[in-house]
Amino acid sequence: MATDAELVSKEEHELNYLLKKWKKTQSGSNRKKLSKKIDEFNAHPDFRNHNRKDFYKYVGFMDTLE
Repeated sequence: MATDAELVSKEEHELNYLLKKWKKTQSGSNRKKLSKKIDEFNAHPDFRNHNRKDFYKYVGFMDTLE
């Protein structure tokens, strides 16, 4: 099981951190898209550990953000 530090949350500050990390605009629209992607990731049967490292691999939609 992943530790809290390895997990991705949908807290606004966490979403802003990820958007900043990927050099994307910290907008409500982008936070909503990212939050939806986290939900999809958590429901995906191939990613049961739900850790940050696997989430970064899973996310392939960064080009759709501003």
